[in-house]
Amino acid sequence: MPYSDEELLAEIRAVAAAVGTETAPTLNQFREHGAMAATTVTRRFGSWQAAVEKAGFEPHSPTESVSQEALREELHRLADVIGEIPTGEQMRTNGEYSVSAYQTHFGSWTGALEDAFDDPTAVRATHSTAELLAELRRLADEDGPPRYREMDAEGAYAARTYVNRFGSWNAALKAADLTPTEEKPIPDAALIVDLQRLQADLGHRPTPDDVREHGEHGVTTYQRRFGSWSAAVTAAFPDAEGSTESPDS
Repeated sequence: MPYSDEELLAEIRAVAAAVGTETAPTLNQFREHGAMAATTVTRRFGSWQAAVEKAGFEPHSPTESVSQEALREELHRLADVIGEIPTGEQMRTNGEYSVSAYQTHFGSWTGALEDAFDDPTAVRATHSTAELLAELRRLADEDGPPRYREMDAEGAYAARTYVNRFGSWNAALKAADLTPTEEKPIPDAALIVDLQRLQADLGHRPTPDDVREHGEHGVTTYQRRFGSWSAAVTAAFPDAEGSTESPDS
């Protein structure tokens, strides 16, 4: 049976008491000491900051003023200790900073590794299929499997890593023995909203390559649904002049 709002808020207060803080507990502290999944809380209240405020605490920055250089140095220190580029789980168990601090500063755990280490191939090699599936299961809770954006916000790996490895987000969920929340076709409105999100994030009208790299849906999904890539762009940005050039249209 789903937890009530008050049960979730009471657990936040219990974690604060357990770690001996009068201020808001961090998301990482809740993951370590809480009896409920962190994703349950963030889904219910929209964000961790909103949840702790609702629980009666003053929200604080998840970065806790740590610098990017300090985060890089900790990655290199941990890599020296364990003899390999660390995974998110190794940082959680043996590192000084939370994975969320790296996600805040670098966009994702993968982004932090690629910033800190010279060989992107070696970085990708740290993500075994078993580790990727385990992270999906870790984020799942009684409300269902994690969503694409929740993985980017709270997971140890970028959501795009799953699409690249398994072919689609739903295929990754199935490989982890999790039931996708939606098996029905993606609504046109959801496709358009994600194109508009990409434009806001990237600062320009998205190209097919942008969708492949940062989008939640495949380019072929847009082509099938709207007839061509150009038609999809026109539907998303009806007031824009011209259309994004693409060899895939």
